[in-house]
Amino acid sequence: MKFLLAISIGHLSQLTQAHHHFPHFVINVQVTGAHYRRPTWVKAGQDVIGFQAYINTESFHPGPLQICLSKAPGDVRDYDGSGDWFKIYQLEHQPGSTNDLAWLSWHKKQFTFKLPAEIPPGQYLMQIEQTTTHPSYTDRGFYIQCAHIEMTSSYNGSPSPGFKIPGVYIREQSFFKYHWAKPQSTVCPLPGPAMSPNNNNVNRIL
Repeated sequence: MKFLLAISIGHLSQLTQAHHHFPHFVINVQVTGAHYRRPTWVKAGQDVIGFQAYINTESFHPGPLQICLSKAPGDVRDYDGSGDWFKIYQLEHQPGSTNDLAWLSWHKKQFTFKLPAEIPPGQYLMQIEQTTTHPSYTDRGFYIQCAHIEMTSSYNGSPSPGFKIPGVYIREQSFFKYHWAKPQSTVCPLPGPAMSPNNNNVNRIL
């Protein structure tokens, strides 16, 4: 397991793991130790994987959660995450709610999902990111953890849309103007690009 702080929004972002973090990688209900150092072998389109919070903790803040991948050019243990990323999992609001307390990631301990089949083989940096809607306006907290995985796959396409970290967020985006304490006519706009290859992994917890 690898901890990586690799995101910024000018001087506005607050990168922290002070309240909760996700040191355990989960594959098909098996939970790895927090200090597991080797890439974990996974199968695209088959395995159910994800992250688990530290013992006796959970996600303490409301806000969206997403999981992204970045393919390493070589050994993922030497990779700094400067290549292209793509999103494969996302948790939003509870359907039909605009309440800031209705985020599906809130008060959850574990986040697992089925890997899409449309991921090329290779070694990847896998990042979970929970972004808080508190404090209000422009300031945001990011709770981030990474794992090293070795992907087995027969897919030879290119996941899209891709993005860079840092660079995916700018403070002019609607998410960073959202004020949690004000009445909302629509759900909070989500940060970042669309998912790859589709929205099958939106709001699903296995």
